[in-house]
Amino acid sequence: MPHNALDFRHRAQLIERMDEPCSREQLRACLRDIARLNRWFMAYRPVLHWLNAVVPPSEVPLCILDVGCG
Repeated sequence: MPHNALDFRHRAQLIERMDEPCSREQLRACLRDIARLNRWFMAYRPVLHWLNAVVPPSEVPLCILDVGCG
């Protein structure tokens, strides 16, 4: 491994804040922040670009289920 490479071996030992118990309001605020950052950094663009290349245009709406896990 190059000496300047990031070492992710220790990352798995950290506790994710999203996995801790919280109130509905805290979770909604966190998800709002994530949505805001995705808009600011245009994080949706690569996905939309990929979809335009893979899925042919159609008059039928496309439904996408985004299942994430830590």
